[in-house]
Amino acid sequence: MQTHQRPDPAPPPAEQFSGNIRAFVHYIFALTVMTLYGGQV
Repeated sequence: MQTHQRPDPAPPPAEQFSGNIRAFVHYIFALTVMTLYGGQV
């Protein structure tokens, strides 16, 4: 029986880059919303 456990491969650069962009967009969106509501209130 072949039971060799291969470690989980690192995520592709493209996927990691996409994740970073998504997090950056969420951060900018939250910051903009806070700024807008902060300025209006």
